[in-house]
Amino acid sequence: MQLGLERFARTPYEEISIEQIAEEAGISKGLIYHYFPSKRDYYVAALGVAAGELVARIEAAGDDAAQAFEAYLGFVEEREPAYRALYRGGVGFDQEVSAIVENCRERILERIILHAGDVTPAVRNALRGFIGYVEASVLDWLDHRDLSRQRLLLSWQNMLMVTVQTATSC
Repeated sequence: MQLGLERFARTPYEEISIEQIAEEAGISKGLIYHYFPSKRDYYVAALGVAAGELVARIEAAGDDAAQAFEAYLGFVEEREPAYRALYRGGVGFDQEVSAIVENCRERILERIILHAGDVTPAVRNALRGFIGYVEASVLDWLDHRDLSRQRLLLSWQNMLMVTVQTATSC
């Protein structure tokens, strides 16, 4: 799966074939097709694995937001192609792919809310926007590499505080 995610992150979906992935992996394309009826099915399964790993890392970080941010960024650093494939998907609008990404966002939101206490609709909405901010800032960070890791993490911590404070005062 990792090889497929790396390929999908580097190359447009339409330009990749199962044959290429199988050749790079040193296996037959028949083996992939044995488990996945189509390239799309393989792609969807690979994204599901990546999303599950990201959420599991965040959940394993416990209650501390700083540790959760560290876990999130650790996943990004270790699994950059998987992260890019997950958040810059290559099949246009696909309901199943969108559902995987949305489920990942919802699980992260639930995790934040679990530790935030009494959350109003305004705070929930702002936290959802915060998740989008983190996703976009990571993609920018990966593209430009002109911000230190610590600076990125600090910006998330500050933005989270401002987000909650602003939403609470509304």
